[in-house]
Amino acid sequence: MMISIIVPTYNRVKDLSRLFDALVHQEDIHKNETEIIVVDNNSTDSTSEFITNASRDMPLPLVYLFEKKQGKTYALNTGIKCAKGEIIIFLDDDVIPEKKWFVSIADTFKNDHRVNMACGKILPLDMPSNLPSWCEWRRFRAVFGVTRYGEESRFLNECYSLPSGMNIAIRREALNSVGAFNNKFCGRGEDTEFCFRAQQQSLRIYYIAAAILYHKIQLEKLTKEYFAEYFYTSGLARSQFQRRFQFCPSVFNIPIWLSKEILYAGYVFLRELFLRGPNRAFSAYLELFYLAGCFRGRMKVRGEFFP
Repeated sequence: MMISIIVPTYNRVKDLSRLFDALVHQEDIHKNETEIIVVDNNSTDSTSEFITNASRDMPLPLVYLFEKKQGKTYALNTGIKCAKGEIIIFLDDDVIPEKKWFVSIADTFKNDHRVNMACGKILPLDMPSNLPSWCEWRRFRAVFGVTRYGEESRFLNECYSLPSGMNIAIRREALNSVGAFNNKFCGRGEDTEFCFRAQQQSLRIYYIAAAILYHKIQLEKLTKEYFAEYFYTSGLARSQFQRRFQFCPSVFNIPIWLSKEILYAGYVFLRELFLRGPNRAFSAYLELFYLAGCFRGRMKVRGEFFP
């Protein structure tokens, strides 16, 4: 059974080096059954040179592709077109898989033909010892891509249990059915939209508790500015998602729920700000950014995101 691992990357040579080292040391990974496809998404650092040099010593087949159009979905779709595997795994460039990550995914697909898609656990890597006082880890762990559905492997039947795009695998025939990643999504939510389409087609998504990745915590993201941008673009993504898949009662194209949420979030922000101070009010502040993204997405000209 051939397995293709697709890694989109942009200006992360050091992270790629750690990832390659972890992939080489995976249990039961064989060069005749595995290929690693790295899609350089228009990097300006030494990514191309690094991969060229790495391919000489890499014990696994390493394919280098270049995608000029900026955006993760463009890079992923370029990798899909080139992939030869019966199983396609999507992997981010700043993760480190545990030694049993690969074999746990491969065995699941070999032994259970009911599994159309699979995902694994994502835990933090290089977590700073002292987080900023405004950063509540449990509340904001999704910002860092941390995902876990427990210690037992199981099928994910709930509509809200959708995997993170940095650790998912899918059968080729299922991928052909679902289609490529949607390039019209703004920089967030493309994996959610992809997995939702899979669920709509009754494809079964299996959570593999042993398929563990460690996701690097990028220190440059531990800023209020980055969090505000993340929540705003997440709101944009939700508005796109709803416009395509969900009907919401609206007035002048603004969902009724959104108007209520904006008013309530504004009240919570002011209450927290005056009673508990700026740091405790930051969560409510981010909620306002999220709702602003939802509002902005609804106000865009109809059809700008989707025909």
